[in-house]
Amino acid sequence: MERWAYVANIRLPSERADAVQVLNQCQALMETGLEVTLYCAWRLFKSPEAGRMADLRAAFGLERCPKIIQVPCLDLTRLADRLDDEGLPARLIFLLQHLSFLLVCLGFLVLTRPAAVYTREIHLAWAGGGFLKRLGVRLLVELHNLPGSPRGLSLLKGGLRRSDGVVVISRGLAEDLRAAGLTPPRLVVAPDAAAEVFFRPLGSKRKLREELGLPPEGPVLVYTGGLYYAWKGVADLIRAQAEMRERAWLVIVGGSPLRSSLDRLEELVAELGLKKVLFTGWVPPSAVPGHLQAADVLVLPNSGRSRISRRYTSPLKLFEYLASGRPVAATDLESVREVLDPGTNALLARPDDPPALARAVETILDDPDLAQRLARAGQETARAFTWSKRAETIRALLR
Repeated sequence: MERWAYVANIRLPSERADAVQVLNQCQALMETGLEVTLYCAWRLFKSPEAGRMADLRAAFGLERCPKIIQVPCLDLTRLADRLDDEGLPARLIFLLQHLSFLLVCLGFLVLTRPAAVYTREIHLAWAGGGFLKRLGVRLLVELHNLPGSPRGLSLLKGGLRRSDGVVVISRGLAEDLRAAGLTPPRLVVAPDAAAEVFFRPLGSKRKLREELGLPPEGPVLVYTGGLYYAWKGVADLIRAQAEMRERAWLVIVGGSPLRSSLDRLEELVAELGLKKVLFTGWVPPSAVPGHLQAADVLVLPNSGRSRISRRYTSPLKLFEYLASGRPVAATDLESVREVLDPGTNALLARPDDPPALARAVETILDDPDLAQRLARAGQETARAFTWSKRAETIRALLR
């Protein structure tokens, strides 16, 4: 059986979406016949909400879990979280953690010599790609963003030159990679995906709402995901709720390692005098399908002000929304249009415009036939975006 290593500088357990993406992709690669070892960061400080390693498989809804090696590294990230900014001290703290993690990882890879290494860490390709290649280890790099500085682009160019293939999560990212003169010899666009559990009916809305402690009566709007990036657009969603005069409950499923992020959103709810906004906090990924299927409309309010949101992102929630069989209202961005066809599998609204988002949601609430058509078409769209199909695309890069 061919052995692969997946290197990801994430902590486990984790409340962040990158852990969901990495673990689901590892499982899908294993289902293609690979033996996969996941190298993640051993962190001194962990979120108590995220649970225990012993419960990882159940919390993330995994049928198979890779062998996991938690790599020792210099962990000062709790201090960086307390700084709650992106200034030089915080950047230095993360850089030290990142470099110490990669250095120890490289030692593990030299000792074990897997057939291939799959990673989201471009620094590993830059610093160790040539050395791994001399050992006969193939290297695949997954990109989610492009650096904004000349120095960052130079580092990226060196890392891509040392890799055997590159996976990008959106066409916009592939286009900008080529425009920067960084086209690698083997490049594939592989958007994110939804796990099979999201396609399975879990029961009636009423039953699910009772089980999850959600409002039993009236329409319910649901947003799932992290609350720690402004470009996620949650503040605009709350303002859209005010525009709709709270004709529906708004359920915000997700948390943030930075308490200040949630505080700001709760302050906005209070400032607008809203009574029908429910913050569930972080829930384990295995509980997300039930929250989605309990909804009448699922909302993706990403901002258009950020390049990563406008051009590069491939939101996990988008594919999970579609797979759940519920109608979707989203903001109209290039990244979103790679998957959504307005009026066919979702309704789109101008980004950073709460009244426009409110109108899209209300159009769905006012037209049950439209809601049903969007939900059916969206679920059919999602069938092209599963982790197993993504794993086959990745493996094909090395064939």
